[in-house]
Amino acid sequence: MVIEYGQSLLEADPQVLEDTMREAADRARDAIPDLEDVEFRVGDRTFTY
Repeated sequence: MVIEYGQSLLEADPQVLEDTMREAADRARDAIPDLEDVEFRVGDRTFTY
């Protein structure tokens, strides 16, 4: 699953951003049984959980 956000999200506190994305990835895995990776694209950066 790929979730894209705008570049402005990178202005958030890096730890808060990472914690929020990890929590969202966990919720996505709970909702979609066979989901392995959740990828977040924020501007030109990619985070995979």
